[in-house]
Amino acid sequence: MKRNWVIWGMGAVGVFIVLLLVWAHLSASADKADLDHELDVARKEGLPTTWREYAALIKSAKPEENAAPFYRKLIRLSKDKANLSKLDSDLLLRPSAEHVALATSELAAQSEAIAAIDQAARLPRCWFNRDWSKGLAVLMPEYAWMKAGGRLVALRGSLAASDGHPAEAIKNVQELFHVAKHAGEEGTEISFLIQDSIFVIGIRHLALWFFIHPSESSYRKALDDALNSWPKPDLRRLHRSDLLELREVLEDSTTEKGRKDLGLKEEDIPKMEPFVPLIVSRPKANIKIARAMRQIWEALGDSPGNRLWRIDAGWNDLLPAMAAYPTGSDIYMKLTDSGGRDHFRSLYDQVWACRRLSYLALARALSGTSTPKHIDTEGLLSPFDGKPVDYSFDGHQITINVSSPDKSIDIPTLKFPSESELAPDKR
Repeated sequence: MKRNWVIWGMGAVGVFIVLLLVWAHLSASADKADLDHELDVARKEGLPTTWREYAALIKSAKPEENAAPFYRKLIRLSKDKANLSKLDSDLLLRPSAEHVALATSELAAQSEAIAAIDQAARLPRCWFNRDWSKGLAVLMPEYAWMKAGGRLVALRGSLAASDGHPAEAIKNVQELFHVAKHAGEEGTEISFLIQDSIFVIGIRHLALWFFIHPSESSYRKALDDALNSWPKPDLRRLHRSDLLELREVLEDSTTEKGRKDLGLKEEDIPKMEPFVPLIVSRPKANIKIARAMRQIWEALGDSPGNRLWRIDAGWNDLLPAMAAYPTGSDIYMKLTDSGGRDHFRSLYDQVWACRRLSYLALARALSGTSTPKHIDTEGLLSPFDGKPVDYSFDGHQITINVSSPDKSIDIPTLKFPSESELAPDKR
């Protein structure tokens, strides 16, 4: 009798184990199906779910139309460069034969780099054909040299402006804008930031030239044209890799090799990391993470008034799910500066609009025969609170501020000329 109970007991345990394995298999299959569904929806909405899909979103270019090899050539031509900003501002704001000679000498020393930039700017496209399968490990060294090369072109334009050749000066800025366009073709956040910074170099030079030569109307027209064509950020395009990056960081944080690739040391790993998978389902967390990231990305395309609460709602779902990966969650938040939850990043198109508004106010201030103490601010209203721009001129420097009631958003103050341009010895 006792033996029968043992047999029945063992049989019951066996049945329980089989049922448990079946349940685990069905649960895993259901989790996989749910995750595949979320990723499929994301893919259909335009949000890539693999780096191969991401690479496919970047338009390729034929060799004969591709400027990328010339920008890569800049890295090989790199030399010890002078302070180009100082050369430029000295040339424009402190004109002298010495400063003309220094600028001319630097341009001659960098003739190979300038020639590479000139060749690149003649071509319509720029495709670096990166190996996006490397994910976050992809390097983008070209951008720094594109910006440096752009400063050389701007310096050449300033030399033309100082010689009294506005058409030649403007031609150089137009080349600079083409370099900026090339920089933005990949559509990454960093590529847009480089595109924007190069474009601003051109805008500031047009403003400086007009400031110094107020009777030269061609500078004012070129400045107006530039402000009208200043590329606006498309937040969904800039953040279409966010889901991929988060999933990669979380996955890498679970393996020794991945943690090494992320630059983590053993002491960086929370003590609870090995025990979390025993109490939290990572497959279910992956589903919630994909869904929340998709919702956040969709919200980036919404109007500013609706965007923030939708993004916050997405983060309220995302953060608990990310707790399934304590190490990965921590490193992602550090890598992305709080994961991009800050309002400055979420409303960057509005921040851009404020910066453009500052330059529109500057163009208005420069339109007279002398720099005014006050300007008419009609139509120059902050997109955040509708208040007019705050303009002042102290006899040496124009200062323009655009207001924002959101204290977490720091709108850059426009100072023209800048502090470094006015006080070169303090650089």
